[in-house]
Amino acid sequence: MGSIRFGAPHELIQLLRKQFSLRTFVETGTFRGGTAAWAASCFEQVITIEASETIYKQTSSKYADIANINFLFGDSRKLLAQVVSALPAPALFWLDSHWCSEQITYGEKDECPVLDEIKILNASPLDHFILIDDARLFSSPPALPYRIDQWPALDQVFDHIKAGPYEKYIVISEDVIIAVPKAARRVLAPWLQAINTRTIRLAPARHKGRLRHGLGLIRQGSDLIIRAGLEKARSLKFGR
Repeated sequence: MGSIRFGAPHELIQLLRKQFSLRTFVETGTFRGGTAAWAASCFEQVITIEASETIYKQTSSKYADIANINFLFGDSRKLLAQVVSALPAPALFWLDSHWCSEQITYGEKDECPVLDEIKILNASPLDHFILIDDARLFSSPPALPYRIDQWPALDQVFDHIKAGPYEKYIVISEDVIIAVPKAARRVLAPWLQAINTRTIRLAPARHKGRLRHGLGLIRQGSDLIIRAGLEKARSLKFGR
């Protein structure tokens, strides 16, 4: 799966937006609103859905001055269908409404609606671009306190995506499940390959730096032990 990025992959989103003239960004799971605010600087229209009333009120108030963000309060499984049916062209969807145990977010008793969200997108006559955050939580049973029975396995997510009317190019990069129209592969695959190549080439330098840092700490520790031993020896010799 490679490295883990926290938050929406800005470079990837920008690539898809530019290459395929995407005008609308739809987010499920507003949280602090940072992703929606960033997307508003790139897309003509941003729609973000939040199921926590507290979070919805905070973020819609905080970013009230950004005119091209439409904040919606409610369950994504109920509101997403309305949003999708009103779209005149393919959009980019950032699906991130699942519960985050380390943050105060909606969904503690209803942890992951992603399969229902995918079904809604599959019902659209348009071939949308789909990004799903936290791939690691689907690729293996998530750690406690998540409930295993509420999280679909990765193959289930893939099967739901493949059940749609359009063939998708599906990959995982930086903890994001990427499902884009088949035609987008010609752009996305070389771009991801370049990133993966750069990551691999930089890895030895990173490991070397970590090794050098570790050896330095060992030397420091050894020096402290030696000095402590010498001090103790002097104190014994001179009867301190």
